[in-house]
Parts: sequence; C-alpha cells; structure tokens
Amino acid sequence: MKKMAKPYHAVLILGLVFVLILAGCSGGSDGSQGSGSSGGSDGSGGSGGSDNVQTINLRIGSGHTVEGGVWTQKAHEFFVPEVNKRLEGTGYQIKWTEAYGGSVAKLGENLDAVQQGLLDLSVVIVPFKPSDLLISNIGYNTPFGTTDPEIMAEVLVELYNKYPEFGEEFKKKGQRLLAFGTSDSYEIVTKFPINTVEDLKGHKIGGAGSNLGWIEPIGVTPVQAGLSETYQSIQTGVFEGYIMYTRGTLGYRLHEVAPYFTEVGFGSILVAVLTINENTYNNLPPEVQKVIDEVGAELTFEIARASKADREANLQKMIEEGAIHSVLSEEERAKWAEMLPNQPNEYAKKLNEAGLPGSQIVRDYLQLIKEKAGSLPREYVIE
Repeated sequence: MKKMAKPYHAVLILGLVFVLILAGCSGGSDGSQGSGSSGGSDGSGGSGGSDNVQTINLRIGSGHTVEGGVWTQKAHEFFVPEVNKRLEGTGYQIKWTEAYGGSVAKLGENLDAVQQGLLDLSVVIVPFKPSDLLISNIGYNTPFGTTDPEIMAEVLVELYNKYPEFGEEFKKKGQRLLAFGTSDSYEIVTKFPINTVEDLKGHKIGGAGSNLGWIEPIGVTPVQAGLSETYQSIQTGVFEGYIMYTRGTLGYRLHEVAPYFTEVGFGSILVAVLTINENTYNNLPPEVQKVIDEVGAELTFEIARASKADREANLQKMIEEGAIHSVLSEEERAKWAEMLPNQPNEYAKKLNEAGLPGSQIVRDYLQLIKEKAGSLPREYVIE
C-alpha cells in the first residue's frame, strides 16, 4: 500500500490538468455543425455550432459532373445552398456530402444507389431505367413535342399531380420524387448540311438507344453510342452525326468534327429527376421535410429556366467557334413526324400492359403540350 502513495499524488495532478483541458474545450464547436460541401454555402445555417442546433448528415450525388448536366449544376448551385438557407433558425442544419461525377454511383446506377442507401439523394437519369421508370420515359416515346423546357416542366408537374402512378414508380424503388430535370430541345449535329428529311437518308447517325427510333424510320442507319465516345466515332467515320442538345454538343466539342447543327425540334424531354431515399426522408424532422419538398418543387423550374438560357448561350458559342446553324422548316418537321410510326400509341399500350392508365396518361400529356405550346406537327391517335 505504501508504494502507491507517490503515484496517488501524481494522479491528483493529472486529474486536475484533465479537468482544465475539458473546461477550455467546452466553449467552442468541433466544426461539425456546418456543411462540409454545401454548393457554395458557408454552412452557417443554424446558430453557429450552438448545442441546440441539430446537424443532419446527407449524401447527394450524380453520375454527371456539376458541369455535365444542368440538373446536376442546379442541384449543386441552388438546391443544396437554398435548403441550408431556409433551415436557418429552425434548429436544424444539414451537413452535405456531395458526390458528383460518378464518385459513388456512375451514370445508370443512381436509382439503385438511392434505393440501397449509398446515397440519400441523387440526380437520376431516367433513360437508363426505361423498365423501372416507365412513365418518366414518356418524352423519349413522344418526339416533336414542345422545344421549351419551361412548358415541359409545367406539363410534367400537372401530369404528376393528376396521376399518383407517376410518383409510385419511385416509391417502388424506395424513394420519393423531389424535382424534374427538363432538357434543352434535342437536335442533330452532323458532318453534312440538312435542309430536308431526305438529306439524312442513307447516313449513319448516332444516339442513345432511347432516341434512335426517331431517325431509323426515315432511312437513317442508327448507331447506338454514348456521348463520351461520339467525338472520336464521328472523327473516324463510325457515324456522321449525333442526336443531342446544345450543352452536350458544346461540352463534348462535337461541332468541331460535325459542324452542322440543325434544329429539327425533337423537343425538350424529362431527362433527369432528383430523388431522396424514402427511409431517409421519413426519418427527417417535419420542418426539414417541408423545406426539402419546397426547394425541390422550385428546383424543377430553376432547371427549366437554366436549360432555356443555356441553349442560347451554347448555340452562340458554337457559332462563334465555326458551327453552321440552321432550322428545319415546319413543313419538313411535319413530314418527318408523319414518317414515324405512332410511337406514342405503342408506348401507351406498353403502359396499359403494365397495369397503368397508359392511354389516358399519354392523351393528357400530348393535350397539355398542345394547349401550352400550340399545335403539334402531328396529331396522334391514342387507342
């Protein structure tokens, strides 16, 4: 027992030092209250690390880089910081981990990544999941609709509000739909000029699998190809043009090897959605749910406006760099539409076979476009 006398005094001294250290640390924050990657926000939502502010960790991602899609850009620049801003004073704040450019889930993997909980929220590209997202792929089955992304956003919101089946296809994958991402109008960039539909006959044109049905019936040889491989494929003669909107054309420099950019007016399309894992959402406080829902609804139109403005800026840049811009006449556009099979009707049948009100959904979709954008180049009969 005597041997413990000296160590006992040492323990008392060490204990006093430890208490003083704790007292010195208790007045500050460990830095975990802010947003580690908040899309331009300084992470100050809440009360500066006060104990009464609860931090929620969320992971948001996309297969695209921030610049790779206007939907990802706006998720980063608008959605994340705006959610942070509106949570100020609520007692909650979000610490975001942003995983864009496929760092967690590559293009085509994001729907599954949210379902599996690898991401809490994600920008999902719908044409990669045509079987799971049947209704969401409506635009790829109804070419020559409106070329205005804002009108398309309005149409989609009305359709979503009328048909609960629209949201159900996301619930089946364990997630909740927050926002629509509409594209600039799909057009064609080629190595040769296009003035008539006949000018395309016999040529090989590339595109994603979802839009090759727009060109094959007019005598084009379709070639399925990803955007990242298109520049070299055009350069080496694998095909002579590609179906794409302006951001993809400019971003991948396609106008350098295929200088003719022709507006054929395939239309603005629902390309992407922002979703959140349903379990994640259900575990959020009501105040946070409300903010996420509100900002998500606004994101739909932020993306649409950006897509519209993006088109003009991209087109001007391409022209400055030597692209030759032209617009296909309404007569030729109507001729093209008439040469295609009744794809909307076939699509409606596919929805019907899946137990969905397909015929009514497609009729309403086309009617909404017609009401908001004016006449369509072709009247479709939906059985």
